[in-house]
Amino acid sequence: TSIIGALLALAAVNIAAKPDPRLLAVAAFLCSAGVVAQVLSIFAMLPRLVSGTGIARANAIFEFGRASMAILAPLSAGYLVANGRSEIAIAIVLVAGLVSLGAAWHLPADAVPNAQRVGLLQSIREGAAFVAAEPILRAIALCALFWNAAFFALTAVFAPYAAEIVRLGIAETARAWTVYGAGLLIGAALAPSALKYAPTNVLFVFGPACAALGVAGMAALAPTEGQWPVLAAFF
Repeated sequence: TSIIGALLALAAVNIAAKPDPRLLAVAAFLCSAGVVAQVLSIFAMLPRLVSGTGIARANAIFEFGRASMAILAPLSAGYLVANGRSEIAIAIVLVAGLVSLGAAWHLPADAVPNAQRVGLLQSIREGAAFVAAEPILRAIALCALFWNAAFFALTAVFAPYAAEIVRLGIAETARAWTVYGAGLLIGAALAPSALKYAPTNVLFVFGPACAALGVAGMAALAPTEGQWPVLAAFF
């Protein structure tokens, strides 16, 4: 879907002088759906590919790579878009999707279980019942639900907030996303040690607490204070 989305976005920016925002929205949806499906698939495969003691380190390596791209992608895309070369940025997305598809194609196939297959809705009901019955899993699920809702809301409002309220340009807005990637990078680097020495409940509280502090800082900032306080809050 990411490849289809990138092709659709390339068509949108090259066919008309002013791209149709509805077409770009569909392209963004397809690209995002592909990325989310890939990330969730990797999370699901990790326990089968890595032993129990190595899952934390393997997950940190995966997050380290993802965080590195969260730094490089906004910088390069912001530079290209600011200089009127958005089609090159979208072409890079297309190439990355093709490389990812090629790598996924060579992954070993899982053995198909002989047990009777359960329907999708039944699997969701059984999984939800299992999570609801376990206090720790229930807390993780609620955290994930509200955390992701807050993150997607922040993603939706940050660009207009940066452009219209703080008056940042394209390059400065991209730099803010780079700072977000730096936060991911530091979190991925510290995760194995933190999981080893800090209590799990402290780690669960630390993430949402930092996010709440950052959002409160962004809300309290005066637009005239410039980009650096915004970058610090977004970090």
